[in-house]
Amino acid sequence: MTSATAAAEVPTAAEEAEEAAEVAAEAAEVAAEEVAAAEEVAAAAAKVPVAVAVSVTSAMPALSVTSVFEDFVRVATGHQPSAAQMRLAADGLPEVVEIAAGTAGEERVETAVLPWLHRRMVSAPEATPRRLVYVVPMHGPVEEVFARIGEWLARLGLAEDVGLHLVAGAAPGSGWQRRPEESAILVGTPDLLLSKALMRGFGDSAQNAPVSFGLLNNGVQWVFEDARRLGPGLATSVELQRLRDLLGTAAPARSTWLSDAPHLLETAGATVPRLDRDALRTLFDTTVEPSGVGVARLVCDQADWTVQIARRNWESTPSEEEPRLRGDELRRVPLADVRQMLGAGMWFWIRDRLDGAWRHAVAEDLTPGVTLVRHDPEAGPAQDAAPWAFACTAWVSLDQHLMETEEEARDLLDSLPGLLADQQEAVRLAARYHDLGKCHDVFQEMLRGGGGDPPDYLLAKSKAPFSTGQRRRAYFRHELVSALILMEGGHPWLTTYLVAAHHGHVRVSVRPGRDEAPLILGVLDGDQIPPIELSTGERFPAQRLQTTDIEPGGGWTERVLALVDREDLGPFRLAYLETLVRVSDWRSSARHDGPVEALAPALPATPAALSPEAASSPSAAALPR
Repeated sequence: MTSATAAAEVPTAAEEAEEAAEVAAEAAEVAAEEVAAAEEVAAAAAKVPVAVAVSVTSAMPALSVTSVFEDFVRVATGHQPSAAQMRLAADGLPEVVEIAAGTAGEERVETAVLPWLHRRMVSAPEATPRRLVYVVPMHGPVEEVFARIGEWLARLGLAEDVGLHLVAGAAPGSGWQRRPEESAILVGTPDLLLSKALMRGFGDSAQNAPVSFGLLNNGVQWVFEDARRLGPGLATSVELQRLRDLLGTAAPARSTWLSDAPHLLETAGATVPRLDRDALRTLFDTTVEPSGVGVARLVCDQADWTVQIARRNWESTPSEEEPRLRGDELRRVPLADVRQMLGAGMWFWIRDRLDGAWRHAVAEDLTPGVTLVRHDPEAGPAQDAAPWAFACTAWVSLDQHLMETEEEARDLLDSLPGLLADQQEAVRLAARYHDLGKCHDVFQEMLRGGGGDPPDYLLAKSKAPFSTGQRRRAYFRHELVSALILMEGGHPWLTTYLVAAHHGHVRVSVRPGRDEAPLILGVLDGDQIPPIELSTGERFPAQRLQTTDIEPGGGWTERVLALVDREDLGPFRLAYLETLVRVSDWRSSARHDGPVEALAPALPATPAALSPEAASSPSAAALPR
């Protein structure tokens, strides 16, 4: 079965259970990431003499900016900064930093990271993008760079103030997406980072891809450690920066290339596919089945194409309750080897990119960056540390959730200056209205189906445990109902779009599941919804939903693309606004999360490392065991 036909699989879990599982998995992933970062910091701090690990900021008032940077570097590294680093700390990172051939990797990292860090945290915070994306060449020492930066942060006393995230195929890493206001450093390779900046992130779901895109193209300083070793990623990175400059961003986005041959940037793109405005417009629609190979050609050489593989003992289609894959289960295996394995009769599970259902992988699925699960009867069932042990602990009314989400949006906007007034208003209103569609009977019945004693008012969240039975309507998306309510009321189109997009399912194109006509994503033209009254005094009357505008040819896609093409928005700003609404929703939902009784017994996981030798062999031994 191909990706195009995978939508025929009917989800088997209620939407609230699915969303709660997503929240719990995200929380566990963030916690794991923070524990790993803390361990890195602790290990680094243990190497630092007590006399050296002093507070830099405490000495700032008596020092000039230049002398502060000298002390800053000395505390971080134990030596004085170079003249080039002094200039970069004073003036900021330019487009090109010329590096002598043979310059050691650590010196390259120092040259870019320490000036940015000093400017962001000490001398020019408002003029310095809050995220630094440091791109290590393919096959470069990513983990070593990550650990070294962790040591510097520990020595400087900045480990609590600057997030440090490893974006790697076998590492957890969505914590940076949940904290867009923090100063942060991301370290990774060009294939993973550039694919995420193109909204086709290797390892990203179609629903999560807009968040990566929004945060990696707004308020960010990219640094490419070695332009000569970027391959096709050099041209793509140059074109991406050109498009950011042309189309505009919500916060400054810049790129710096370290190179011993600065002229390379002038000829970039002569021999690889060109990334242009039309291509970016196409990539913005995540429901369009992506050409993974096409994106891969933009970010790395064919010899570097890999997939991520884990092992589970699944004999049949896994249920929605099956624990998510953990970063430490995944191993990168050459794509060519996996194609040989599939051709030889080995089979794999893949989670469909569009509807999230597990199915058997076919040849067309084997594209760079895809995540697969190998069936292995010896693997044993893997699981989260405590399945469903972190979920909603209370009945939450629809009005309460909407008001709390708007509060989170206001707080987030206060910490992220620079958006136009109408853009801020659109985010606030989208946060207030995002879950109006949960008033639909299909959703309310599902929320009340898990048992307990639910209250009689409209609900947004149900108290655990949740129902795991089949939905009355497959594919039902409450955010589509929310958007239809706003369209009927004549609300601003930008607000309506942000509401529709807040789970990543309803964006540029609205595509019904196979054989669900006349429904569209579980919604029927003429569906009756009850009145809604908010504590703001707003009232949405009872109405019959009209789906004409979202049907094929109804104008929905054209109206969304008009937002993408607007000079004051464009694709980068629009995805950033989407991200702010989604983060606000995540945070308001987390207010009511807590430990609950596990719904399944704990079972041991059995992942083990894949040796470098096995990884290079196109055989079963090349898979994680």
